[in-house]
Amino acid sequence: GDWYILLSSEPSDGDILATAPWVESLGTHRLFIGETSTVACYDPSSTTDVMYLIKALTYTHTAVMFNVANDAGTNVAAWIGYNLAATPGANNWAFSQLVGQLVDTLTDAQTTAIINKNGNYFVALSNVNITFKGFVGSGSYIDVSLFLDWFAGQCQTGVYKLFVDQAAHGLKVEFDDGGITQVATVIKAKGKEAVTSGGFSAFNLIQPLAFSFSPSVRQTRNLPTLPFTATLGGALDSIAVQGNVTF
Repeated sequence: GDWYILLSSEPSDGDILATAPWVESLGTHRLFIGETSTVACYDPSSTTDVMYLIKALTYTHTAVMFNVANDAGTNVAAWIGYNLAATPGANNWAFSQLVGQLVDTLTDAQTTAIINKNGNYFVALSNVNITFKGFVGSGSYIDVSLFLDWFAGQCQTGVYKLFVDQAAHGLKVEFDDGGITQVATVIKAKGKEAVTSGGFSAFNLIQPLAFSFSPSVRQTRNLPTLPFTATLGGALDSIAVQGNVTF
């Protein structure tokens, strides 16, 4: 289907726990961002709340936000709206300022408990209303999952366009060094875009030679591997400043 992010306008912990495994199992990755008002999420001793359970399942495409200050589902909707306009890989889902949303009042101990369960929240910090920390259940980040999904989609679309364009001119993409170079050129261009956006800090594609594949493999008309190495660009959420002051 033509959708990427799923949220619920009437979320419950049961909805989240039932929906998350379905989203995670989809062949084409999607994101699911749930919302909870269960106060056990900020209880460090709780091991049955939805944030704890989603973390235990190490989901990479499910995130959970705490919200009691606003109508159910509105924090997540505002959070998605704030971030989806950005180029994938360029932004960080932490520090989002949600227009029209009230902040929750949480103690340091409560926010620490939520962070330790890889959950998310919306509070006022130094008179600025911000989200924190942009986690998915696994402890990775929403922006990383979204960026990698975007990059995979860009590669698929680019290679598909190459096949279609060649066919439109009465041509094919050969299973030879020239054809592999055509495909590699597309992927390299997408990798360069990803570096420019900040999603990757480095990208290198390793192009195989056609003779390295057996005749039986070439007969399948499927290039079984076009490996690359890349380094995620990452982001900063906090900084420790240390200095030495003397007279």
